[in-house]
Amino acid sequence: MSSAIRIVDADVVENEPGPDELGEGPIWLEDHGELAWVDILRGLIHLLDVATGHARMIEVGAMVGAIAPTKSGSLVAAVPTGFVLIDPATGGIRPLARLDRVDPTI
Repeated sequence: MSSAIRIVDADVVENEPGPDELGEGPIWLEDHGELAWVDILRGLIHLLDVATGHARMIEVGAMVGAIAPTKSGSLVAAVPTGFVLIDPATGGIRPLARLDRVDPTI
């Protein structure tokens, strides 16, 4: 991975995916051309296709503290019980790692 700053050409996209209770952690999913972020309290992952302006959501079923992309194109999400693996194409969710002690404040 290069540490050089890469300049990209971008257009402004207006979109209203709806109000978040606590929207955080925007990340760019380069392979999908999507901006992703979480609504922590509502347990949602928002995905915005910047080329089309199409927005969609994945309901995780628990608070989501953070997300990170994997090399395979999935997302790892931090939830109160541990970590889950999410397929952004299908919305499929499967457990990845469980915490020894469930902590709803995580």
